[in-house]
Amino acid sequence: MIISSEDSRISKWQRIAGFIPLKNYPVLNCPYCGKEQLQFDISTISAMPITKPMADGFNRTYRQAKQDLEKPSISLDSLKGAPGLVAIVGAGLIFLEAMAKQNHAIHGIPHLMTGFLKCLSCGGSVSASGMQIIPEGNPVNSESNLIKVEHFYPTIPIIPVSTNVPAPIRNELLDAFKHFHFDPPSSASKLRRAIEQYCKDKKAVGKNLHIQISYLRANNPEIADYLESLKLLGNEGTHSSDVLEIDLLHAFEVFQFVLENYDRDARYIETKANYDQLMQKFAVKQDVPRLENKTDTANVLRAQKTISLG
Repeated sequence: MIISSEDSRISKWQRIAGFIPLKNYPVLNCPYCGKEQLQFDISTISAMPITKPMADGFNRTYRQAKQDLEKPSISLDSLKGAPGLVAIVGAGLIFLEAMAKQNHAIHGIPHLMTGFLKCLSCGGSVSASGMQIIPEGNPVNSESNLIKVEHFYPTIPIIPVSTNVPAPIRNELLDAFKHFHFDPPSSASKLRRAIEQYCKDKKAVGKNLHIQISYLRANNPEIADYLESLKLLGNEGTHSSDVLEIDLLHAFEVFQFVLENYDRDARYIETKANYDQLMQKFAVKQDVPRLENKTDTANVLRAQKTISLG
C-alpha cells in the first residue's frame, strides 16, 4: 500500500503525541530551513526525578498513558458463559497481560527532562522539555527510556506554512502547533483564531465567524466547507475538552489546503508578465480576446506586496 506524505506526517506527529522510546523518536522538520533533518542530540538530555503523584498532578499524557494501560484487552465479565476451555485460556491471557503490564516502562521513575534537537542540514538547534520515564538502573540517555516532549522552542511547524501566508494567520497557527503537545483543546481554540484571521484577511463580512464563512461560500464553496469543519473543531476546543491530537492533525491538513490559495495568488503575479507577452504576440494575430482577471484586487495587491518584500 502506498502511504501519502500527509499520512506519513500525521502518523509521525501522532506517535510523539504520547510517550515513545527515545530510540524511536522520528526526525522532524527544522523550523529554520524546513528540511526533515531535525534529530534529538541524546548527549544533551538531562533529567531530574519527580514523584509519581507529582507527575499525575500536572501531566495529562502521563495520566492517560497509565489509565490506558489499566484497561485489559479481555475482561473477566466477557468470559462468563464461555465454554470451559475458552474460559481457561482467556483467564490465562488476562493473567499474562497483567504481568506484562506490571513491567511496562511507564511504571518507571518519572523525570522532568530537557534537551536539544539538532538540524543535520543547517545546524540549527531547538530546545525541548517534557518528561522522561526512566526504569531502575537505566541512565538518563538510554535509548529505551520513554520520552514525551511538551514544549519545543522555537515552535516546530506541524504542516508547512508558506511565507505568502499573512503574519496574523501564521502567528495564530504557530500557537496552535505549540499547544498541540500539551493542551489539545487550547490548540483547537488557537486554530479557530487562525480561521478568524483568514476571514478577516479575505474581507469576509459578518458579525460572527459563521456568517463570515457563509459570506465566503458564494465564491469559494470548497474553502467554506473546509472552514466550517475547522470552526466546529475550534468550538469544541473552546467550550469542551473532547479534542484529541489526531483530530488536530486532520484539521491542520485541512487548513493547509485552504492556505495554499496564498501561494496561487503569488504565482499569479509572478506569471502575469509571461501571460501578457504571449497574448501581445499571438492574441491580436489570431483575434482572440484576452482572458478576464478573476483574481480579486485585494489578493493581487497582497501578492505584489509579498513578492516585493521577499
